[in-house]
Amino acid sequence: QGRLTIDPGFRLPDTLTFAGRLFDLRSERLQAKLQTIYDQELRSAHVFIPRSGKYFPLIDSIFAEYHIPADTRYLAIVESRLSPLAESKVGAVGMWQFMKKTATGFGLTVNDFIDERRHVVKATIAAARFLQSNYDYLASRGAPDWLLAMSAYNAGAGNIAKAMQEQGGKDFFDLIMKSDESHSFVWRAVATKIIFEHQEEIFGQP
Repeated sequence: QGRLTIDPGFRLPDTLTFAGRLFDLRSERLQAKLQTIYDQELRSAHVFIPRSGKYFPLIDSIFAEYHIPADTRYLAIVESRLSPLAESKVGAVGMWQFMKKTATGFGLTVNDFIDERRHVVKATIAAARFLQSNYDYLASRGAPDWLLAMSAYNAGAGNIAKAMQEQGGKDFFDLIMKSDESHSFVWRAVATKIIFEHQEEIFGQP
């Protein structure tokens, strides 16, 4: 944050389109929720914004080829701050933070000699296939919802389907996730989109 001057007067938008869905942010509860998440994401903007120039064109071209909504690219910021070298405490690796089992299930080689979770192109293709798999699984259960497919990237499609069954909802905005992290996962991506789209207002420069 020390490297960027932030305008404290910047106000979050009242509405926002993300992955083709309209987010109505006018309720005080949603504004407060998003403001908290936005403030957190802003702290590492000086890290992920410069990296985006290198990685976003690549992610965009792969996601376009696989017909994944363009806004899904922001999940890579939420997962790893766009770092192919990222590694979590639980063993998730790479820009898309794949666990070994999921990685190998979507065609990545992970062994003692090679770890394709760090290979940006191959890992992004695997992420596109994983997201499409989540979408198809949930669509087959009556919820063709990309926001839920993104939540499932974090929570697992089975857990999202279980929440749908228990609550009788089939839409991202209707479901309450047991793990708030799964819901916040998408909201964090929304917050990073706001940061990217309002760079000049927030930082006084693109």
